[in-house]
Amino acid sequence: MPSIRRSVILSFAQNYTGLLITVPTVMILARFLTPAETGVFSVALAAVNLAHMLRDFGVSAYLVQEKNLTREKLRAAFSITLITAWAIALGMFLLAPVAGRFYNEPGVSNVLGVLAFMFVLIPFGAPAMSVLRRDLSYGALYVINTASAATRSAVSIIMALLGFSYMSLAWGALGGVVALTIAVSFYRFRDTWLMPGFGEWRHVVSFGSKKIVIDVLTQTSRSANSLVVGRMLGFAATGLFSRGEGLINLFQTKIMSSIQSVAFPAFASYHRSGKGVKSLYVRGVSYITAVTWPFYTFAAIMAYPVILAAFGSQWVAAVPILRILAIAAAIRSLNFSIGQLLMASGHINRFLRIVAIVQPLRIVLIVIAAFYSIAAVAAVQLVITMLSLWLNYRETGRAFDLHFGEVINASYRSGAVAFISNIIPMLVWALSVTGRITNPWIVLAIAGAGGALGWLVGVLVVRHPITAEFTLLKTQLSGLCYFARRENHG
Repeated sequence: MPSIRRSVILSFAQNYTGLLITVPTVMILARFLTPAETGVFSVALAAVNLAHMLRDFGVSAYLVQEKNLTREKLRAAFSITLITAWAIALGMFLLAPVAGRFYNEPGVSNVLGVLAFMFVLIPFGAPAMSVLRRDLSYGALYVINTASAATRSAVSIIMALLGFSYMSLAWGALGGVVALTIAVSFYRFRDTWLMPGFGEWRHVVSFGSKKIVIDVLTQTSRSANSLVVGRMLGFAATGLFSRGEGLINLFQTKIMSSIQSVAFPAFASYHRSGKGVKSLYVRGVSYITAVTWPFYTFAAIMAYPVILAAFGSQWVAAVPILRILAIAAAIRSLNFSIGQLLMASGHINRFLRIVAIVQPLRIVLIVIAAFYSIAAVAAVQLVITMLSLWLNYRETGRAFDLHFGEVINASYRSGAVAFISNIIPMLVWALSVTGRITNPWIVLAIAGAGGALGWLVGVLVVRHPITAEFTLLKTQLSGLCYFARRENHG
């Protein structure tokens, strides 16, 4: 089985390579497209993103977690993907003129017409991509996704230079899907061009229907913050809340998502091979909390200079929001990928029960809290996190005999690391409060450097299990130096 460690590294590499491609592309296109032209594409893209969630129908997750993935099950997954994607493509193509008239902008119709063809091609790449994830083939995924991103960028820029306006973005998106489909066929040709088959469709639909309910409930609940706060407390409150959660979301998007993308196939792989998925999860949480607890503690302590430096004095009302959300996120770290653990191990019904309780209740509590204040809405995240924690470990206790106490026992050293790493930031914060250091950038620079040094000292002093990664890295570097010396002497 491919190394989970290597897969995580490649997942990080993929995220940041994509960032290196995307940021310059956005900067270049900003010189050729007006805000209005970009807005036309953005409106169409919003509808497409929703369609993507419905198009998948849980098939990707099914292929990753299925313990006995036969050729017939793969063909059934391909067939369901084909039907749903082509139905969405047809519907999008037919409704494109309606959308254009609704927005009084023909460009929306034109963009949707081109983007509809993406859904025609997606079935020929998506199932094979899921099989690569199942096999933890993140080297192949890195090449495929990088090729897709580079193609999308190149096509968009070239078309913009030729004067295609907002359509350059649409053709770029289609070009990225074409490149992905071609690239994935080099790695999984036999899984890319399948003949339809429905012999095992019940297995796919049984899992996929539950997964799509989970996704819809979760996405609706996530959108409730902005929708409810905007309607009941106004757009200013919505802006403050978005700034407060901005740092948390950035960390989760750039750091945690790379780990989460590997966690699901890793759990599924361990489950299929009969290895201890419970021990993998417990070790994973101890590693995760060693990183998240120090970071979220730092964010709570340094919330004021962070908001001041990043957004300016007009946003300081977001400071208490950031602090509350940082505490909630720290607690939520103990829930890390627990839903993926349940789904990967064939317990999707248990996870569906949790989501069906937590997410609707979260929306109700947000509505109630919005009658009081934006801080109350933030506090709801704490309440929901605690409830989710209890429900998650109740279900894992029944499924794997995995209990909350075991996770705490494996993670208590992370709490010590969080404390040690934030000793210097707390001192710097105290100096800033007394007015001895006033520049927020200087405060963050000193606190950040002190926090990084404190983290390193902390993991070594408490002998956190994550130090095993340091030992492995040292061994690998020593091996490279040894071969380099031999090469030089030779």
